Amino acid sequence: DLVVAQMTTTVERLHRLGLAHGALRPEHILLEADGRPVLCGFGAAHRSHDRDPDATALAALIRTV
Repeated sequence: DLVVAQMTTTVERLHRLGLAHGALRPEHILLEADGRPVLCGFGAAHRSHDRDPDATALAALIRTV
């Protein structure tokens, strides 16, 4: 699915920049009129560490989309 691929890329880029979303859930993905997904809900975002705290949430997101 294109949305999942785009969100996976976005999350990977955030992690490379040292940021973890912190609350990655389907309701934090909005779709623009053109179908482009936008990640929101950064209230729980934090600096990422060696161990990725969002790995389980990302896997759950992939299963629900």
